[in-house]
Amino acid sequence: MSISTTKQKPPLSMPQIFLERKDRGIAPGALQKDNGAVLRISGDWSVATLHSVERELLSLARKAAATNAILTIDTDNAERLDTGAIFALWQAVGIMEKHGAHVSFHAADPARRALIEEIRGKGMTPVPSLSYGPILYTLNTIGFRIFEHVKIMLQALNFSGQVFLLLGKSILNPTRIRFTALASQMQSTGILALPIVMLLTFLIGLVTMYMGTQQLARLGGQEFAINLLEVSVMREMAPLLTAIVIAGRSGSSFTAQIGSMIANEELAAMRTMGLPPMEFLVLPRVLALILMMPLLTVLSDFAAMFGGWVAAKMVIDMDFRAFMTRFHDVANFNNFIVGVIKAPFFALAISFIGCLQGYRVKKSAESVGKCTTEAVVESLFLVILIDALFALFFAKINI
Repeated sequence: MSISTTKQKPPLSMPQIFLERKDRGIAPGALQKDNGAVLRISGDWSVATLHSVERELLSLARKAAATNAILTIDTDNAERLDTGAIFALWQAVGIMEKHGAHVSFHAADPARRALIEEIRGKGMTPVPSLSYGPILYTLNTIGFRIFEHVKIMLQALNFSGQVFLLLGKSILNPTRIRFTALASQMQSTGILALPIVMLLTFLIGLVTMYMGTQQLARLGGQEFAINLLEVSVMREMAPLLTAIVIAGRSGSSFTAQIGSMIANEELAAMRTMGLPPMEFLVLPRVLALILMMPLLTVLSDFAAMFGGWVAAKMVIDMDFRAFMTRFHDVANFNNFIVGVIKAPFFALAISFIGCLQGYRVKKSAESVGKCTTEAVVESLFLVILIDALFALFFAKINI
């Protein structure tokens, strides 16, 4: 039994530069005016390795330019010399010749010599600088910004259409829903977020009740602070603060997770395997947040009520039974309904922005951080805008 082995080529050595006089070797950098010198390059001179000697090459070019040296660049010892390396050499030659140095190439290989001559001058042509007046510069900047924003709006419109189409298909055909992924996202966005959401609304209810009783004590109506707590917390503060916490916690998480998958080319792998990323990644997150946000809002209401009772106990020594009786008497069920109605719309906005920004991530860690920041800022802006529109709408219909 014989085993055939394939002889592998030895790896190419790193690129090197050695400067010597035509009659005897001299140390690199010892150029003198009008001396004849040879710049020998060896090793692998290609785009992949050029960065290791580029700084040394440009430094040598400046020294030769300052001394008006007569220089020959010998390329015979280069194991590989591609167009990128030749382009860099011609750039160095341009620097030297611009200051009066005399430079020539030596290449025994006719093909290499022809390639050097072919590239000659192409990298040395200066790029004309475009100068704009203040008016043209301003118009150009405005046009560029408008173009970028229109492009982003079209991307958002396309993405929203896909999301709503998936939501409609999942309602008509629930078998399309990935229930395992949905349960995982419900746990991540709802159950795990519950402690921080309830703690925050508890503190808000406590502070609202405490400040209300302190201010209304001047009018002798401390018990009316419960009315203030019921209206402000159940109608506005509980759903709004819950959405703000979820936007900072879950919305940023959506962007970071999807963006990291794009940076690691996991979405490309999913498409290669025939798995639709929108159905596997976006739909479970959107549905999970829409289902969990109303529940978080209701629990936030209870946490805020408990915080209000703690403040009432500390300030006016009101027991829990008296507090609940008073709260039951003044509570308006419409305020509770208004707060709960807002929650799914907040959830849709947060999940939409988070997933959209995740899809806009480029293949870099910097892009992940930038899009995550934009997701949080845009989600908060959209949540507050939706809350303001709901306030105007319910005021218009007297609810």
